[in-house]
Amino acid sequence: MYIIANKESPGEILYDEEQIKPRELTGGVMPEAANRGFIFDGTEYSKISPRVISAILNFQNTTGLSGILRKKEWVLDYTVDDCGLCLAGHHSRKWLSRTSGIAHLYAPDTPYREDTRGLDVPIESRYIIFTGGEPAGLDKFTGNKDGFARFHDPENLLGNLLYNIASSKPGTERSFWETQSIFYSIIELLHRNTAKMNDTDNSWAISSDKVQTEDELFIEKAEGFMRKKLSEYVELDDIAHFLNVSPSTLSHKYRKLTGRSPLDSLLNMRINEAKTLLLRGEKLKTIAYKTGFYDEFHFSKTFRKRTGIPPRKFLRNSTAK
Repeated sequence: MYIIANKESPGEILYDEEQIKPRELTGGVMPEAANRGFIFDGTEYSKISPRVISAILNFQNTTGLSGILRKKEWVLDYTVDDCGLCLAGHHSRKWLSRTSGIAHLYAPDTPYREDTRGLDVPIESRYIIFTGGEPAGLDKFTGNKDGFARFHDPENLLGNLLYNIASSKPGTERSFWETQSIFYSIIELLHRNTAKMNDTDNSWAISSDKVQTEDELFIEKAEGFMRKKLSEYVELDDIAHFLNVSPSTLSHKYRKLTGRSPLDSLLNMRINEAKTLLLRGEKLKTIAYKTGFYDEFHFSKTFRKRTGIPPRKFLRNSTAK
C-alpha cells in the first residue's frame, strides 16, 4: 500500500500523492507531519527477516519537545535538515545535535526524545522501520548500554538509499523485492562502509571507501608478510608471531577463511613468482634463490609436483603461444 501518512497515525491518509512534494509545504493549514512513503500492512511477507515494514520521507510542520518515543521494531532515522537535538538511549543524559546528514539506529524498545524548538519548518527527515536487525548483524552497532548508534553521512550515501526506498511504490511481489534489495544495500553499507569514530561513544562515519572487516585485514596482513618473505625460509611460527597469534589459531582461522593452509598459500606465491621470473629469462638457480627453495633441483621438483610440468617445459609452452 502506498500512502501519505501522519507519523503518529501511520494508517491515516492525509493527502493524495500529487499534493505533497518536497519543499512545497509552505503556507495554508498544514498537518503536524505530512509524510510520503509506504507501509506494508499485510502479513504476506511476515516470515521474511530482515524485512522493511515502512519507509517514510517525513516533513514536520510543527516544532517542540517530544515525549519519550519507543518502537517495538528497529528504526533508522535520518536528518535531511537540521533536526535539532535528540536524547537517545536507556541511560544517556546527553542531548546530541542532529544536524543534516546524521542517522540514528535504534534497537527495539530503545527510548529517545526529540527537541525541534526554534527550528524553521518544514523539517525534512527520512526513516525506515524494520524487523530482523539481529540476524542482519546490526546489533554490533547497538550492543551498548544505550541501545542505539549514530552515523555521520557526509557523502549522502545513506541518505540517497533512504530516499530511494521511501520513493518506491510497493504493491506487487516484484516491487516488494525491489524495496528489499535497497534495504539490503543499506545493511551492506552500514557493515562495509563504516568506521568507528572513537572508542568512547557509539558514533560511526560512513564513507564511499569500503572498510575492511577484521577477517579481511587478518588475511591481508598474513599474505602481505608471506609475499615479503618469498626468498626466505618461513615456518608457520614466523607468520603466527608476526600476527601475534598462536600457530594453531593462525592455521584454523586462515583455513576457515580461505579454504587452504597458510603454508600452502605461501607455496602458491612462490610458484607464481617463479613463473614470472622464468618468463623474464632468469636462470633456475637464480629463481630458486629468489623464491625460497634450497636449490634448483628442489625448485624443479616442487614446481613439477605443483604444476604437472617441469619449469623448462612451462617456459617452452608459454613462449610458443
